[in-house]
Amino acid sequence: MARTSRNPLPPRVARLVERRKALGLTQEGLARLAGFSTSLMAKIERGAVDLRSLSAQHVVGLAKALGLPLNALLDEDLPGGELAKPLLLPVYRAPEDLAREDVERFAITPEQVPPGRR
Repeated sequence: MARTSRNPLPPRVARLVERRKALGLTQEGLARLAGFSTSLMAKIERGAVDLRSLSAQHVVGLAKALGLPLNALLDEDLPGGELAKPLLLPVYRAPEDLAREDVERFAITPEQVPPGRR
């Protein structure tokens, strides 16, 4: 898909190109840092390859090379043109660290399982 006024690049691709240029990298340099070919990098920036169709290894390599969170490369439109805030989830060391009400909130009883799924 070529870049035209009727068919602009998705915001995630525009962010990628803008960040690459801000870092002073060429397509070749970024591709090398991300671990894939210059040809693939050119296709990504043209919009011919969707970032969401790349392997996880390629997307993670690209995000690391650009110093961006994954959602900057995978989200279409981020609120206010800024990166979305990360979702914070509690981390527990052991099940006994969970309060009883937390366990009950996430646990279901056999009676709550829909018929045919028991």
